[in-house]
Amino acid sequence: MSSPEELDTIQQLLDRPVYTGESVSVGFRTKESFVREVLPPCFELADEPLGSVSMSHQASDREIFTCTTVRLAARFGDITGAYNLMMTFSGDMPITIGREKWGEPKKRGETEFGFVGETFRGSCTRYGREIVRIEADFTEQVAGVPQEATSLELKASMATNGLALQEDPRVVAVWGAHRNVHSQWTGTASVDLLGGENDPLETIPIVSWGDATYTYSDLALTRCEEFTLDTPDRSVYLPYLIGRSYDFPSGDHLGDFRQIAV
Repeated sequence: MSSPEELDTIQQLLDRPVYTGESVSVGFRTKESFVREVLPPCFELADEPLGSVSMSHQASDREIFTCTTVRLAARFGDITGAYNLMMTFSGDMPITIGREKWGEPKKRGETEFGFVGETFRGSCTRYGREIVRIEADFTEQVAGVPQEATSLELKASMATNGLALQEDPRVVAVWGAHRNVHSQWTGTASVDLLGGENDPLETIPIVSWGDATYTYSDLALTRCEEFTLDTPDRSVYLPYLIGRSYDFPSGDHLGDFRQIAV
């Protein structure tokens, strides 16, 4: 149990988290038919079928973690933002807090990256398999401009029997800002969406890739807002919860974990 003083400190951290981080992001264009297929019915397509793949290394006053995300442009009412199709994070608390607080589809994964001169190489691995690879060359430094980004999340929880949703799903809009942009570069990139059994990234139809952007900045949550979806049939949202947030591997790779034959 947290003491009143501890609870006050924790609530302040949860209310307005602040991070310092570096990220590499590569935009892409996909097909409208794909976006329409994977977006939950509460969301609409944005003006163009765009998305991004990013790898980040972030630090807060609590911990350090790495992540890889794949996002698609989407709209909810008059709010335009990005729907997280896949999020892999290192560290228990970044995963747990993001899933429980905002409904983010965070899963455990290991992201490693680094620079050799102007060349960036990054890799994301889950279940011992590489699922995303980025190589980029950053040749032009640009003026870093503070900017705001919006995430659109579908927040839902399973009923105790796992066969339905516990309550009406909600949409959470999270506004974050890149402040104090210390360094920003642009360049060209090569991206491989290798995917796997529980991460079918290879099925995303890529029409074209855009430029790569490296950003080193302070990031802050500015505000968030929650909207309850009054839907007559909750079951239509269950595939989007199960498909993004949970793994059901075949088990063929697990082997026999027993130490003593029984």
